[in-house]
Amino acid sequence: MKRMSGLLGWCVLALALAFRPVAWGADVPATLPASELPATQITLHLKDALAEDIFDAIGRQGGTRFAAQSDLWDRDDLQRPVSIDLEKVSFWEAVREACDKTGLSVQSNYYSGPSSRRYVIVQGGKGSLWGKGPMVTAGPFVVVANQLMGNRTVDAAGSEKNRNERCSVQMTVYTEPKTEVSSYNGGLKITEAVDENGLSLMPESQGRAFSAMSDGRRASTWNLQAHLNWPVQAGRKLVRLKGIAEVLVVVESEKWEIPDVLAAKESTKTIGRYTLTFKGIKPRNDTGGGATGFEVDVVCKMEASRDEMMRDSQSPYNLLSTAQLADTTGQVFNSNGANNRANSAYYISYYRLGPPKGKAPEPAKWSVVVPVETRLVAIPVEFKDLPLP
Repeated sequence: MKRMSGLLGWCVLALALAFRPVAWGADVPATLPASELPATQITLHLKDALAEDIFDAIGRQGGTRFAAQSDLWDRDDLQRPVSIDLEKVSFWEAVREACDKTGLSVQSNYYSGPSSRRYVIVQGGKGSLWGKGPMVTAGPFVVVANQLMGNRTVDAAGSEKNRNERCSVQMTVYTEPKTEVSSYNGGLKITEAVDENGLSLMPESQGRAFSAMSDGRRASTWNLQAHLNWPVQAGRKLVRLKGIAEVLVVVESEKWEIPDVLAAKESTKTIGRYTLTFKGIKPRNDTGGGATGFEVDVVCKMEASRDEMMRDSQSPYNLLSTAQLADTTGQVFNSNGANNRANSAYYISYYRLGPPKGKAPEPAKWSVVVPVETRLVAIPVEFKDLPLP
């Protein structure tokens, strides 16, 4: 069944995938302003509610589910009722307010595979995605300024040739769950940077091409940097920083499902640039710790150049790492991502932690969402009165 993702509402195993820079080519369609993308507006008026109910309500409106760390919701300090009033705010603004109200924080759920529980709620601020810096909102994106760092180096011989005076602005971009980011630019394309004395801090060169980055799966947060010139005569305040952050967003996709997966026969389907063949599924006995494991074999071929694969962050390996295996209750198995056997043959390992209580639900459906069309999106970024180092 073909569907528009509606711009579908950093899940990555740290050692499994590497970030890769890629230059976007001329074949990418014209840039789309972020303001033209649909953005979720959260409205929430809850009086004397528990933290669990607040995050559940935000998740339902935002198209995601939050996992809770261990027995978090049973803690005595989280039985205290909290009231929250939000009217048409962005998803991440709502999350930030909920975190402030409850003393909780949100992390990327690194161990969930590509399942819908992309974020986990934890106690306190350690490891939080969220910072306290100023933020700007553009469509489904929020950009937060975290810190500014200055660096000045000079040749000990006194040569001015190797003098380096640079200040970098460290930011984080957050995208709401319904928007599917395929790859992103880790550097801000700066259009204006000026201090309180009117001195321009624009870098001498930003390069002709901007590099795309990807963690190999759908990105929900990523780091963004702006490198500025920082001469000794610079002031103490960056009164205005303006620029553009670029992302590649999936705007159309098609979902392929293999129902009754344990009994399914070999099947082939072509979607866009991909030809996929489902070969079969078998149990795994090497998962350990009482875990239930399965392995799905798939052949996936892609009609694209290497640069196109890397630019779109959707090589067969990356695409299959997002495939889901669900049981008869609809619960999604955890995944270790895809592994290459040979040429275009891959296998995806799935597991469920812990020994089951009674008979564990069997796998019922395997599915993968294949991108059909992507667009380059420009996120306008503007901060005022940031302190300089």
